[in-house]
Amino acid sequence: SEHTIDGELKHKILNTIRANRVKHNMHNNPENLDVIVQCTHCWWNPMNAKSLRPYLRKKGYEHMLLDTEAQGLRGSTSGAAGADSAVSAEGAECKESQLAR
Repeated sequence: SEHTIDGELKHKILNTIRANRVKHNMHNNPENLDVIVQCTHCWWNPMNAKSLRPYLRKKGYEHMLLDTEAQGLRGSTSGAAGADSAVSAEGAECKESQLAR
């Protein structure tokens, strides 16, 4: 959580992840939806991108946008500790490894 790492380190991690995200479009490519919808319970869920909503609807995944349990959001039994939880090494690794498949 952001309370266990220095704020400067948190921003460095976020900037690194953002820089990596611009190297490819696998996190917002409609042809990669079957993988994108599996990226849950991490600090960032790429299926929440507005640009993917029409494609999610077309492929029948739209219901997942409102499913806090499936996304592991705050308030779900399997959810994140809270909306303020910061970047964790596992969360960043989860996203990158699932999207790289």
